[in-house]
Amino acid sequence: MNTTYNQLSNFWLGKKVLVTGHTGFKGSWLSILLHRLGANVSGISLEPESQENLYSSAAIESFTDSFICDITNLEATWKIVKTIQPDFIFHLAAQSLVLESYRQPISNYSTNIMGTANMLEIIRKSNNIKAAVFITTDKVYKMEEWIYPYREADALGGIDPYSASKAACEILIESYRSSFLDELNIPIASARAGNVIGGGDWSKNRLIPDAVKQWNDCKELLIRRPQAIRPWQHVIEPLTGYLQLAQSISKNPALSGPFNFGPNSHDAMSVQDVIKILQKDYVNGKVKFDAASSNFHESGLLTLDISKAKDLLNFQPKWKIALAISNTANWYKLYYQGQDAYELCLLDIEQYFNE
Repeated sequence: MNTTYNQLSNFWLGKKVLVTGHTGFKGSWLSILLHRLGANVSGISLEPESQENLYSSAAIESFTDSFICDITNLEATWKIVKTIQPDFIFHLAAQSLVLESYRQPISNYSTNIMGTANMLEIIRKSNNIKAAVFITTDKVYKMEEWIYPYREADALGGIDPYSASKAACEILIESYRSSFLDELNIPIASARAGNVIGGGDWSKNRLIPDAVKQWNDCKELLIRRPQAIRPWQHVIEPLTGYLQLAQSISKNPALSGPFNFGPNSHDAMSVQDVIKILQKDYVNGKVKFDAASSNFHESGLLTLDISKAKDLLNFQPKWKIALAISNTANWYKLYYQGQDAYELCLLDIEQYFNE
């Protein structure tokens, strides 16, 4: 394993870590990675949203203390956290889909804003938290559709309900930090990551999961915004950044604040180009590009400036998007051939940290 892995392993070995949203795609991958690093992992989440999901496929409940609970219920969540007594918290529980936020805006705001407020209040009332990282999104920024990558100091915004709720979370996080947590010496940070891909994602209205499902069923894939450019990255990339962030702020609380995580800005890629690579590496399925099929606002150009994470955390993106897509396609191929989901995740982790 490389130096980054050894540094992470030396730090996280034996740590008690709470992951909210551990039944989701990123939460499941983070639980697997933390377990591989030797941490004692607990999770709070709702049941998995889709019938096919990584949490169940990888038997994550077998190595985590798993609690099924709605984080908008402050009393119930606080009772669980007191039982766990975690050293570190990663807050990933959220309504994470733009289209779903249009369909269920109040539920979206409740889960994302009040869920975050509840976790912040729980951290304020705790006396053993060494650091916490709140995962928001690259979509918190006021969308200017400009060619420049967004920096952490750029204005927050949010046209769609999902983006607005996450921008509001950023304001909440900063408010709690400056009003309460700095005085209590509890460092917290927010992580703004780009579009993540990787094996084990079966969420609706996400590009690669939709492609895999449609093509497995020999159906045509409908693409809404083929020219939209996004900062795609394999899920292991930002998760590594989250771990580095928590580790760093626990040692140096002055680093608390927002951090972007994504590929180098020149590695961002259009939806159409991602699909072309996936067709080559997974299956040459049918695609229909139809920009008129979307009735909702979605930004056309979004890239991130990750200089802060590079300079202060030594975060370094490793996998180019073509490799990330290829590895994702290979994960699904092997999974549908009968290989174990947990072992496939470990293989990707081994490859990532051996390069």
